[in-house]
Amino acid sequence: AGGNVRETNLRYLVNEAATTANVRTALFDFLTKPQPGDLVFIYFAGHGGPDPKRPQNLYLITQDTDVNNMGGTALPMWDLQNVFDRTARSGIVTFVDACHSAGVTEGMQNLTNQEWTRIGFGQRRAIITASDISQYSQESDQWGGGHGAFTYYLLLGLRGEADANRDLHVSVGELIDYVRDAVPKATAGAQTPTAMAGIARGLLLTQNPAAAAAASPRRPAPWRGAR
Repeated sequence: AGGNVRETNLRYLVNEAATTANVRTALFDFLTKPQPGDLVFIYFAGHGGPDPKRPQNLYLITQDTDVNNMGGTALPMWDLQNVFDRTARSGIVTFVDACHSAGVTEGMQNLTNQEWTRIGFGQRRAIITASDISQYSQESDQWGGGHGAFTYYLLLGLRGEADANRDLHVSVGELIDYVRDAVPKATAGAQTPTAMAGIARGLLLTQNPAAAAAASPRRPAPWRGAR
C-alpha cells in the first residue's frame, strides 16, 4: 500500500508458517526473483541470539527452533551474508525488530542487531534495527495492540508521518530520522534504533503515504509527538 508492490512480489511468513525451512526458501529462492534495478524490503520481527553451546555462533529463532539444538534447527546468521552477497542482486532495505525483552536469550548481550547491521549495510543497502547493542526492544499493547515500539513507529512513518518535506514520498533517510526520534521518546530513552544507509538514504520506500494510510485495515493512532 503506497509502494506499488504487487501481491506476487510479497512473501509473508508468520506464526506456524515461519519455520526455518520456509524462511530459508524465502531468502534463498524467492529472492532470486528481483533484478538489479529492483528494490527488496526485508522485515524481520522475532528473536535471535547466540547458541549457548557455541556463543560465537548467532542464530535467528524460527517457529520450529529447538533452543537446545540451535545448530540443527535455527537459522544461522552467516546464511544471511550469503543471501546479501550471492542471492539478491537488487538494492535491499532491511528492517529488524528483534531482541525483545523476555525473549529466549534474555540476559545475554544483544549481538543480533549488531550482526544484522554489519551484514545489511553496503552499496544500495540500508538497514534500520530496533535497538542498540546494549538494549532490549520494547513491546506493549500500547503500541498498536502489541507491536514492538520500533514496528509501531515504523508503520506510522511509512504511512506519512516520516514525510518531513511533505512531497508525498517517504525516503530511507526520512524514515530513519523519524524512528530515531520517536522511539526513544516513546520508551523514555530505553530504546534507540540504529541505522546505516549511506547513499541509500535517498531510496524511496513509499510513493504515496496517504494511499498507504487509507488502505491499511489496522492503522495505528496518529503520532502526536513534536515534529
